Amino acid sequence: MKKALIAGLALASLTSIATAGQPTTVYTAPAPAPCAQPSPYSVEVGGKYGFATNHLFRGHSKRVDTYGGDLTFVYHMNENHSINLRGGYTFGHNSHGIFDGKRSTNLHTFYLMPGYRYTHAINEKWSAYIGGNAGAANLSVKDKLSGDDFWSRSHNSEYGFAYSGEVGLRYRLCEASELFLAYEFFGSTAKPNVRFGNMRSQTYNVVRTGVSFRF
Repeated sequence: MKKALIAGLALASLTSIATAGQPTTVYTAPAPAPCAQPSPYSVEVGGKYGFATNHLFRGHSKRVDTYGGDLTFVYHMNENHSINLRGGYTFGHNSHGIFDGKRSTNLHTFYLMPGYRYTHAINEKWSAYIGGNAGAANLSVKDKLSGDDFWSRSHNSEYGFAYSGEVGLRYRLCEASELFLAYEFFGSTAKPNVRFGNMRSQTYNVVRTGVSFRF
């Protein structure tokens, strides 16, 4: 027993001498990979309904509400500020009696508008935003008058300045998609005149809703 103890102490001493002066290797865990940053680009697909604020023609006419959709490409500069480019189309129709016949009018509006938006986070899910856009619109008017003994059709279109202001709420479904609901005031200076009407510039109170996706 004594011989085994002496041999063990001798082996330990030799090992200590052999490793003396050698550098000690320290292993550290690798640093975690940084979290992926969300894409600064997103696209919005929206549907809208606009309540006209003006009669379509001066004199005997009606208001023509419109409905349609838009596509908005957004660049997020940071969590609050973003710029965007919005293109859209709306359609409106009205038919009513006039004199001894009927008047039927169709409106087609195409527009393209860059804009700016400010967004404020309310909590992890909800945020509010305000913004504005300005650009160009093309308004096409197709007007038809008909009666027992007469019939007339007129068509004209015109480009004009388009503008909008918008306030809304957004709800985050996940990191890459959101729902939104907004009020928009939209108008344009385009007012093509047709044969039997002197058109007014049109403005609308718009309800806009849809979904956005980050790339």
